[in-house]
Amino acid sequence: MAENSRYSTEAKRRMIEEYRYFRRDGLNIRQAVLRTQEFYRANFGTDRCPTRWTILNLNTKWVDGGSILNKKPPGRNRTAQTAPNLRKIESKVRRNRKISTRNLAAVMPISRSSCMRILKKEGYGPKRATPVQKLTPADCIRRVAFCREMIERIAEDDDFLPNILFTDEKVFQLNGATNSRNDVEWWKENPHREVIREKRKQPSIMVWAGLWAGGILKPIFIEGNITGKTYLHMLRTKVVPELADREVLTRLYFQHDGATPHHTGPVMEFLNETFEGRVIGKTSPIDWPPNSPDMTPPDFYLWGTIQSRVKKQEPKTINDLKRAIRAEFRALQPSEIRRSCMKAAAKFQQCLDREGAAVGKGLKN
Repeated sequence: MAENSRYSTEAKRRMIEEYRYFRRDGLNIRQAVLRTQEFYRANFGTDRCPTRWTILNLNTKWVDGGSILNKKPPGRNRTAQTAPNLRKIESKVRRNRKISTRNLAAVMPISRSSCMRILKKEGYGPKRATPVQKLTPADCIRRVAFCREMIERIAEDDDFLPNILFTDEKVFQLNGATNSRNDVEWWKENPHREVIREKRKQPSIMVWAGLWAGGILKPIFIEGNITGKTYLHMLRTKVVPELADREVLTRLYFQHDGATPHHTGPVMEFLNETFEGRVIGKTSPIDWPPNSPDMTPPDFYLWGTIQSRVKKQEPKTINDLKRAIRAEFRALQPSEIRRSCMKAAAKFQQCLDREGAAVGKGLKN
């Protein structure tokens, strides 16, 4: 670092003013430098006194360029970021939004890194698609009606949203598909590693979960396919007893989606009797719209969080997978559970603003 860069602009300005004043007053260079140093000590302290070279260098800058600031180094001339290249790259990107920088560089007389710099300079960036459920016009109409009803209920009763028990099921696979772009090791020479791609279906387990602003239930593992009979047995023997033990059964609303096993006659009769009509679901007192997992905390918060954390543990067996899932459920913080459940109100409003279209982090409001 140059010595004169250690001084503030104000200090430099005062030094050059005093030095040039002393020179105009008839002092020679040595005397003017000494007087300038005395001035600096008196006004800026003795910790850092400018050298003769610093003072004369500042004077030279002032005489030659009319400024005491350091000039920016010129650097190498930019040969890739020319106007024709900018126009050509933008034209190709507009014609093919999915073109890779590798393919873009192949048709341009510049490097891939230069293409990336140009795209960044022009404001372009990689934007990933958000997976959403397929919705029909009828689905959107029902979603709008549902969200409007939910927003009205939330506005009328502060205890309504915190007391909704959001439920859902998800299948966890023991081994996911290998992503070669993420499976990376650093070597000086390529060891030509191979990974076996299993064609058969991976071992998996279905997990049921329920959470509300006040907490989360223990995960329930379902062997095989879920049916109305197994769903009813799970509700009778596991879900309802745990809610009763926590003394929240009499105030919670039970929400579930429109899956067929959720709406058999015995299941609906049991839920309406147990929750005294406080049921949110297909053909329930509060009608849950079809194809709408995007508005529930299990979908936009719980499953992604659990899956990403479990994956890091690399379970080898189904029992390992179950233990990892249980451990991650216990590790969830009450504050983040409550925050995710209360966020459902924003999802309802976003769905209403989008006229029933899918909602999500990567979608427009």
